[in-house]
Amino acid sequence: MRDVRWLRIMNDAEHGLLLRSDQLLNFSLHPYSTDHLSRAVYRFQLQRAPFNTLNIDFDVTGVGGTAIRTLPKYRVQPVEQTYNLEILPF
Repeated sequence: MRDVRWLRIMNDAEHGLLLRSDQLLNFSLHPYSTDHLSRAVYRFQLQRAPFNTLNIDFDVTGVGGTAIRTLPKYRVQPVEQTYNLEILPF
């Protein structure tokens, strides 16, 4: 998800985590390891991990993965950023 201030993740028993920030953030949650996602060329090659991977990003570069590079205006440049992230169980 892009540009969100909070995210609630829960299991079937409705236990989980609430994540919230003072800035807009980007979240992704998936049942694959980051390494496996990086190496799989096709979706059918993905194998579920025994855990879920949560990524929290302050900003993300535009979509790539084609022969055409991401346009400069959509690239995230390295700069120092500060934000608060609260993780609460429920």
